[in-house]
Amino acid sequence: MATPPARTSSGPTTLSLRYRSAGSFLVSYARHLSRGELFVETTRPWPLGTRVDLRLHTPAGAPLEIPATVIWARPTAIGPGQPGGMGLALASAIDAHGGAIDTLASLFMGTRILLGSADPTSRAVIGRYLRSIVTCEIAEADFFGANHDGSLDLALVDLDSTGEAGQALVRSLKEDPRTADLPLIALAQSERDRALAAQMGADEVLPNPPPFGDLHGAVVHGLSRPIVNGAL
Repeated sequence: MATPPARTSSGPTTLSLRYRSAGSFLVSYARHLSRGELFVETTRPWPLGTRVDLRLHTPAGAPLEIPATVIWARPTAIGPGQPGGMGLALASAIDAHGGAIDTLASLFMGTRILLGSADPTSRAVIGRYLRSIVTCEIAEADFFGANHDGSLDLALVDLDSTGEAGQALVRSLKEDPRTADLPLIALAQSERDRALAAQMGADEVLPNPPPFGDLHGAVVHGLSRPIVNGAL
C-alpha cells in the first residue's frame, strides 16, 4: 500500500494522486468527488484538520488542483473494500473542472475486468456478479500473458480452480510494469491460500465463493482507487 508524503509543519501539504484510467476517475467522481470528498488509502493517515493541496492526475492532461482538508481517518481496514486511510473534504467543487471531466467521459471506452477461473460454473457466477456491480467487458485469462495489457481496469483470480497457474497469474500481473498497479482481487477457500495471495500482492483477498456484499465493496473500491504519486 502506498503512503502519502510526510506532512510538513507549515502550510498545506501537496498530495499527488494518479488515476489509472478515465474509467477509474469517473467511478471515483460518481462515488466521492461529486459529493465533495475523497478517500485516500494509507496505513498512516494524517491528523484531522491537515490542509492539503490536492493534485489529481488523469489521462485528460493537466492535473486537477483542489484544496482539501483531512476530516476523518482510520489506520486499519474494517472489511473488504474498506482499507485503512483518510477522508478528505474538498474546499471547492470538482465541477469547476467540468471541461476536464467531459474530456475524460469522452475518453472512456468501457470497463474491462480480467477474470481468471478454470471452473465454468464459478466463471459464470462470478461474471454475473461482476456485471451486476458495474457494466463491464469481461476478458477471460489464458494464463499465458495474452491479456496482460494496460487497458484492464481490474483483475479477479479464482485460486481454487486455477491452482499454480492462478498463482503465477497473480505474480505476473503484479510484476509486469503495465499492470503492477492494477487492482487485483483473489478468491480462495482456505486461509492459507488467502494469506499466500496477500503475500503475492493481491489488493483484496476474499473467501470463495465471495459474499456478494464483500465482492461489491472490493470491486467498487478497486475501480475508484487513486494511486499515491508522492509530493510534487
